[in-house]
Amino acid sequence: MFTDLDRQMLVVPFTVFAGALTAVGSETTKDEIAKWTAFSNCLITGFQATYTDEAGTTPALDLTLERGTTVLSTLAQLTTNETSARNSGLSIPVSAGDLLNVKGAAVNTDNTFDGLLILIEMQPLPPAPSI
Repeated sequence: MFTDLDRQMLVVPFTVFAGALTAVGSETTKDEIAKWTAFSNCLITGFQATYTDEAGTTPALDLTLERGTTVLSTLAQLTTNETSARNSGLSIPVSAGDLLNVKGAAVNTDNTFDGLLILIEMQPLPPAPSI
């Protein structure tokens, strides 16, 4: 069992996507890139992404972390190879069983992104006390 201090110090990186993104929505329409069910109660403390190579007309990628239709965090205009974009210091509560997803949109529909890695940083929460 974790103590409160252990829990505050423990942040678990969770990979939600790793690979090449060869087709993604345009600026007006975001496409789903990854979907998963939260496996425990936790706080999302970070959202980050990076890629190794891009191609196409003025490549840039916008990503959103969502629960249902609610946007929880956004990474806007990733435009540089091998540079990580990160939102840290988040404190988004998630319950076991919540359906989460990452959606993305490129500036132009011919944009592709190789070596894309999307991570969520999670901090476990204690189970609810039983009555």
